[in-house]
Amino acid sequence: MGIKYTSQEKEVFNRFLSGFVSFEEEDIEYYEFNQILTALFLLSKSSQREKAQGLFDIFDADFNDSLSQFEAEYAFSRICDVVFTYSEKILDNEESMVALHQEIMNKKVDSSVLT
Repeated sequence: MGIKYTSQEKEVFNRFLSGFVSFEEEDIEYYEFNQILTALFLLSKSSQREKAQGLFDIFDADFNDSLSQFEAEYAFSRICDVVFTYSEKILDNEESMVALHQEIMNKKVDSSVLT
């Protein structure tokens, strides 16, 4: 694309991406694209409505303008993962904050409550 980045911009970008590495193979890093998109939507300056619509579109896998139970649970799980991953990088090491985030990450959607 011909875009030139400063070394500081590259460092920030690489630090951001490092939270979304799915796996590495032969020194190539593979990223979870949905998580990157989710993080970008959450961090954008868009309105809450625009963010919600963007996130909805990411997780509406069959493009039927609704989320199945599976899609909704997956979306919730991915959004929580992204928030945790990103905030973990900027949180200080205060024990109570780390414990709170760990507790949130350990909670899962109980689909039996939804039915």
